[in-house]
Amino acid sequence: CIPRLSGRYDCAVSYSGGETFWYVVEKVEADAMVVYYHSDYSNIDIDAEGELRYLENADYVATISDICADSLRRIFPTQASKVRVAQNPTCVSLTRRLSEEHVGDGFEVGSERLKVVSVGRVEDSKGFDMAARAASIVKREMGSCFEWLIVGDGSQREAVQALIEREGVGDVIRLVGSKLNPYPYMAGAGLLAQTSRFEGKSVVVDEARVLGLPILATDYSSARDQVRDGVDGLIVPMNPDGIARGIEALLHDPVFLDRLGEGATAIDVAALEDITSFTCLLDGPHETKDR
Repeated sequence: CIPRLSGRYDCAVSYSGGETFWYVVEKVEADAMVVYYHSDYSNIDIDAEGELRYLENADYVATISDICADSLRRIFPTQASKVRVAQNPTCVSLTRRLSEEHVGDGFEVGSERLKVVSVGRVEDSKGFDMAARAASIVKREMGSCFEWLIVGDGSQREAVQALIEREGVGDVIRLVGSKLNPYPYMAGAGLLAQTSRFEGKSVVVDEARVLGLPILATDYSSARDQVRDGVDGLIVPMNPDGIARGIEALLHDPVFLDRLGEGATAIDVAALEDITSFTCLLDGPHETKDR
């Protein structure tokens, strides 16, 4: 029932894979076709045989990290030669400018508590249920010496909110919903908590690096591609206790937290703006193909 797109194009890009790529293959005439995957597909239940029928039409299969590229080559070995890493770019100046906007529902002004922020869809993959349980552990052992904002919305929001209420931690961890501009919340924090169960390459972590924010990340497959453990962040076990112990370590040792902040601020973020790894795909392979 979906009509074909009129005209013929130099390149068609499916920026999120799946249905968008099916559309590109079936409904778009283009000299080159690129499909872009943003997750580690070894953690996703997909119809590999069905997806392969479409991937055979792609000139390039782009993804965002070496870990993701390796998983695609394992799942689709006949397409391995097409796989390329093209990292998501981050606009440094725009991120910093937007971070200066005022928000009325952010952190408590003047509070001496450690300010922790998480940003992402409230879905199982982001691990915000683990965040709520970790907050309960930290509060029980150290009191209400921190406040934690979760910026985002999703299908698990009601479940996570119920867990927060059941654990009695509504005074230290709060869901603020989806925000068009999440950067002021990040700029107002002293720590980004990335509690994911899996990631391809986190855009939020790159944005935190732009803002000089130290990162506490669970040990998902690509965490060490972005976070230098003990230098600009902490990588902790992927469970509530591991997350809690990481936060407690930083609460016990504010000098160490400051040192992580200095490491985060010293990162050369210019490379995050490089788009050449993506734009070089737009011409497609040099040989001519019949479609």
